[in-house]
Amino acid sequence: MDDHYVQTNILNIPHLLERDEHLTALLEQTLAIQGSNILNVSYKNPTLEAKRLWNIRLHYMALHIHQHLPALPEARARQDNPQAFQRIQQQYDIGNFDFECRNTNYLVANILNYGIGADVYWSMIHAFKAGMAVQRVVHFVNQQLPSNVTKNKDYRAGWQLASCPRKDYQCTFCPPSPCVPTIEDLHNGYQLNATELQGLYKEGTLPTKLNNTKVVFAVADEWEMEWISLSYMKHKPERNAQDIMATLMDDNHHAKNNHTTKDIQRIQLLRKAAGEGWRFGRAAGTLHTMMSAYTSYSLRPLPTTAQLIWSQAKDSLPRGFDPHQTVGLPIRATDKCHEESECLTFSQHMDVVAAECGHYFHHRI
Repeated sequence: MDDHYVQTNILNIPHLLERDEHLTALLEQTLAIQGSNILNVSYKNPTLEAKRLWNIRLHYMALHIHQHLPALPEARARQDNPQAFQRIQQQYDIGNFDFECRNTNYLVANILNYGIGADVYWSMIHAFKAGMAVQRVVHFVNQQLPSNVTKNKDYRAGWQLASCPRKDYQCTFCPPSPCVPTIEDLHNGYQLNATELQGLYKEGTLPTKLNNTKVVFAVADEWEMEWISLSYMKHKPERNAQDIMATLMDDNHHAKNNHTTKDIQRIQLLRKAAGEGWRFGRAAGTLHTMMSAYTSYSLRPLPTTAQLIWSQAKDSLPRGFDPHQTVGLPIRATDKCHEESECLTFSQHMDVVAAECGHYFHHRI
């Protein structure tokens, strides 16, 4: 991960709302294909759909800032004195995207080793929500997990879907954060018991005795996570995300003495999207909006992986492909057939696509 990656993900944070290309560069790290609405950063025509998309972007930005902002002072120091950093980097084998982030506390969770979809939903999204609730940077365990954290060897072995030697989330996806705890911090970490895990995922709280504990492990077994889909954490993730974005909007608004028409449109739309879309509760769709944003964040492929994905995708897509004129339909078989879903033939799938296309495009004409 080169200096450009550090610039995009850390150094540009204070300016995300000042220049469209800064935000677009972040959103392009997701699996969204070129031309997707989520990548079309616009402040005109504040329709309901435009506000919904901005609400997803706001949640995405809030999580990104939460996970990356503690590295900003150190990233600036490296930029100001690159020679000094290079000496330290070579001496201690520090990566370009490894930051000490002093005074940062961590929440380290495990991935349950189901399938990619279930792992994102049950493990990654809720870990990020919990980290936002208790204001701790989130990481996922790998084979370096201390043996005293859990007796379950499967979790100490890392993520079974990963293929690289370290067996964790970062084999394929971007690091959750540039801030990294030390091996000493990990070995001094505290593993939550079952009652404390419920307090975290149901109430969005940790015991006060852990306020000064650098690393808290939220390593949970399958049975301990059965109730997690009903967990709202008293809407602390939403409130803390709202505070992050409100601060960024205020800083952006006061950074300029003279506001252009575009500046005014930007602030008006963002505040409207935040005001209408960040209400707490199922009725406002806050939970699903946050899930969409956190799913996109969880599935950011490594730059090298992204290049491979898009090179193969371009070979597969027809010339003149337009995502706005396309309906995607997942086709599942294997373990899902006759157990979790009805198994359709290929012809039946095509009938569904034809019906959906007719309904969708009829309402857009």
